[in-house]
Amino acid sequence: MVGGGRRQRFPSMPLRYTFLGLSILVAVGLLAAWWLGFSTYIPLLSLIVGVALAINVGGVLLVRRGVHPRLVNWGVRLSNLALLTVGIHLSGGLTSPFIFLYTEDLLSASVRDGRRGARQGWMLVTLALLVLTLLSYPITLEHLVRFGAAVGALTLVALLVGEAGQQRLAIQEALARRTEEARRRAEQAEALYHATQALGASLDLQTVLQEVLGRAVRLLQLSRGGIILLDEDGEHWYHTDALWGYEGILARRIRETRGTVSGLGQLGEQLWHRRQVVTVPDVARHPDLGPAVAEALEMGALLLVPLVVHDRVIGVMQMSDVRPRPFTDEEKRLALTFAGQAAIAIENARLYAELEERARQLAAAYQELQELDRRKTEFIQNVTHELRTPLAFIRGYVELLRDGGLGELTPEQQEKLSIVAAKVQLLANLVRDIVSLQRGAPRPDEMHEVSLVEIARHAIASAEAMAREVGITLRLEVSDHLPKVQADPGRIEEVFDNLLSNAIKFSPDGGAITVRIWREEGKLITAVADQGIGIPPEEHERIFERFYQVDGSSTRRFGGTGLGLAIVKEVVEGHGGEVWVESAPGRGSTFYFTLPLAAPLTDTGSTQRRKATR
Repeated sequence: MVGGGRRQRFPSMPLRYTFLGLSILVAVGLLAAWWLGFSTYIPLLSLIVGVALAINVGGVLLVRRGVHPRLVNWGVRLSNLALLTVGIHLSGGLTSPFIFLYTEDLLSASVRDGRRGARQGWMLVTLALLVLTLLSYPITLEHLVRFGAAVGALTLVALLVGEAGQQRLAIQEALARRTEEARRRAEQAEALYHATQALGASLDLQTVLQEVLGRAVRLLQLSRGGIILLDEDGEHWYHTDALWGYEGILARRIRETRGTVSGLGQLGEQLWHRRQVVTVPDVARHPDLGPAVAEALEMGALLLVPLVVHDRVIGVMQMSDVRPRPFTDEEKRLALTFAGQAAIAIENARLYAELEERARQLAAAYQELQELDRRKTEFIQNVTHELRTPLAFIRGYVELLRDGGLGELTPEQQEKLSIVAAKVQLLANLVRDIVSLQRGAPRPDEMHEVSLVEIARHAIASAEAMAREVGITLRLEVSDHLPKVQADPGRIEEVFDNLLSNAIKFSPDGGAITVRIWREEGKLITAVADQGIGIPPEEHERIFERFYQVDGSSTRRFGGTGLGLAIVKEVVEGHGGEVWVESAPGRGSTFYFTLPLAAPLTDTGSTQRRKATR
């Protein structure tokens, strides 16, 4: 039979009848012919098959040429029944062995349309049986009995196949619904994926909002959409440039649409304060919108979803259709999901703008700090330069006075000049430390292969006078045949001077300071150990900061600026070495520093290892 055009582009029922129904017809006809005699029914069977085949193939061709499928379906169906009725009448009427072939139409209709198809088939076949009975004139009681038996059997078959067909349709429709739902879910997941991907693919707010908005409008099968944002005061709203489906004058009109939160009436209360999704199935009939808005903005139905960030509404995603229509809960849920994506995009853009502004401010502050640092460096250089010359004159004249070059001095005058000389020396040391800090890392042309042991001996000899005054003994312990290091000898001597000076300052009278040097794994390690007041563990890192001093004024012998250890750290690290301290209150301190060897060593030999942990 020809199927309806409701579910297919052109029906397949003619082909089904031709190649399935006629196969059944031929098979049963051959069986009946074998039973009753081939010579009687072969011509009739051949005629029926040929004409039925022509009718059904013709129906398929008509449908493909554009004839309405339903008309072709009924035409082919009635032609097949007429042909079958003629064949059954010629082969014995109600007593024909082919009479049960009427059920083929019933089966086809039931498969296609369920109970409704079974009812239609029952009526058509009953009509055909009635015609067949009338063709058997004169009608006898036997004819009526056979007619009643055939209708009864037909009714039973219709009930059975109708129910079976209905179950098939139910299964088919359930499968179609699930397939459609799966397809819709896949579309939703794909749209959400692309919307999420847009968040990470671009930092341009307009691009991201356009992508999210477009996918939401298309997925919900709406016509237009836009993004509304609140002003900073939180009382006025305006349309952004993120629009979808608006063109020309309408786009300009929607961009110019502005208003206040309170001016939206109940809509504003639902959106801004309750943070609810608002649906307007018919804009023209809504009390807060009305026909004027519907006509001006060409809106039939409207869906408004608040954009929420940190429990605060920052705007609204609006989507509309040109015709009035209701919105389902699923559509509202999807719209809410896309609105969340849009809110994230807006928040990301705001944070990015803040970060850019902060980065710009930090860059400006950094440039200002660089300029201040440059000026500070110039100032320090100028001041130290201006101080060194007068200090040299003052120290020269003080020494000249103390030596009696300008006349004999009284003991009291000698004492006062000694104080002046000490203070001048403190100033000179301060200037030297400041100059040393400004020099930075040594230049390559200042580096030479030098003996670290010789530098240590020279530094100890220079500190002997200061140590002798307080009864402190200086000792040097070195391994045999130590290699040389690549260093600036003047800067390394500053390191020894500062470490020895510190050790003397914080050591008790009569104590000892030991300087040890040994080789270890491609470097020389130097340790300067004293028996002084010690340093708390929490101060070990901070003592190498510029101008930082541990509070030990009650036991210190000399003042200081807190630059000595900072100079040690910068000089040693400028040579590619490391510096650290091991100390505890009341147990003295040991300062370590390393310097790389002048050339790689292949003979590791026996070396003295430091036992303490850094």
